[in-house]
Amino acid sequence: MRLGDGQTSVDASSHRDDDDDDDSDDDSVASDPDQITAHEARLEQRYAHALALKQDKPRDELLNVAFKLVDNLIGQYKLNRAEEILQHIAQDCALTDIHRDAADAAAPLDNAAAERVRYHLKHVQALAFCRWKQYRFREALELFLEQERMIGASANLCENIGHTYSSIGELDKAAEYFERSLAILETNNVEGNKGGVLMGLGLVKDRSSKTDEALPLLRQALEFYQRRTAASPKTDSSIVAKAHMAVGKALEKLKRLEEADDQVDSALRIFTRTVGDSSPLTANALGTLGRIRVARGMKPEGAELSRRALELEVGKD
Repeated sequence: MRLGDGQTSVDASSHRDDDDDDDSDDDSVASDPDQITAHEARLEQRYAHALALKQDKPRDELLNVAFKLVDNLIGQYKLNRAEEILQHIAQDCALTDIHRDAADAAAPLDNAAAERVRYHLKHVQALAFCRWKQYRFREALELFLEQERMIGASANLCENIGHTYSSIGELDKAAEYFERSLAILETNNVEGNKGGVLMGLGLVKDRSSKTDEALPLLRQALEFYQRRTAASPKTDSSIVAKAHMAVGKALEKLKRLEEADDQVDSALRIFTRTVGDSSPLTANALGTLGRIRVARGMKPEGAELSRRALELEVGKD
């Protein structure tokens, strides 16, 4: 799991754990909303069955399906149900003092203890993402930091911590963790989610009144997503549009209005194609482009774009 690419969102539904080796159809990754809902229903059935047989079946069977169901629910923002399941399995994932001391000391663990630690970490991570989506950022931060204490820093974990510090306004700490994430990626000579880290760091720099430093980072993020989208047609190209928006708004702040116009216009065209005319993302792009056009002296056109944006905003549920 990762927090979303410099945005205030989490996309947990599209990630699986590396150790998931169940290759049944119910574990395949779904992307269509109807498929995701159908997948949820199948996982609920499997979870209910595992609960009913809990006394006769290995604990692993219950926990594995529980975490898959929680991932599905978090991805759909069905957070009350996700939290309910996490509370139900919390005792099965809790560490004893012996387990915790051994893990903290990096001491060798027997297989049973190692499994217990693994499930505890999965529980901590899932609860952190749930709390993040509930806007309970400080609680999410404590859980991410617990992960860091237990397993050390990774590029993804540092990125998640960076986004969380950013969400509570601790911009220096956010920048520190984004930079640590980039350093780990460079050390390991992998790209990973470099675009999301660059986007996060760029937005933090921008919020810290360092827009001139933010712009090259945001451009690198945009180039990263453009390459990834070109290489994989299945990649959600709306992230390219979000990067265009970030670059465009930075250029607007720097009074480079013609360049800003080009970036936001590109974002608008992509949003219209990928998320539709009625999406809040489209409305935001329309409003931003309208403001830029007015600033460029194109008042009638800018006013029309702003009017369309306002209509979309007023029409939201």
